Amino acid sequence: GGRQADWAFGSPMAGIPFATLVGVKMGIPRVGFTEKTGNNKDQICRFDMLPGTVFLDIEEMTTSGETPQRLINAIMKKNPGAESLPFIGALLIRCERRPSALLGKEIVPLVDLPELGVKYNEWGADCPLCAKGSRVITNAKKVWFDLLRTMQDPMHVISEAEYAESR
Repeated sequence: GGRQADWAFGSPMAGIPFATLVGVKMGIPRVGFTEKTGNNKDQICRFDMLPGTVFLDIEEMTTSGETPQRLINAIMKKNPGAESLPFIGALLIRCERRPSALLGKEIVPLVDLPELGVKYNEWGADCPLCAKGSRVITNAKKVWFDLLRTMQDPMHVISEAEYAESR
């Protein structure tokens, strides 16, 4: 049950194409996004919504719930009459389902993996990739910026040592 969203919103950067795809699949008529500003954590919304408009935040991944809450804050600041659904959709959830940063909202998975026939495993010490020598990337944000930089400068070197946990 519950209300259908009028808008699907994505957080910058990866959340935008993801929210667009998922929003279309869910039959949500409009898709919007927020933009980073200032210290790269603050977000702004440039979309105008009528009072009573219902929106859903769709994230590709969340690690703490802070980014979705900043998205909601940005939309509500621009559109105080809008209504945020009581949950956030996410593909990857790297925190508990009700993180304190999200002020009571619940994060729900967007795919029912068994229904899709997808087998999804979480590994601990028995990780088969680790056994083959693959190392854990611990500085994912730096990796992301480096990968973007290689798109502009193909000669840019990414040092694997910067990202790998020492074993």
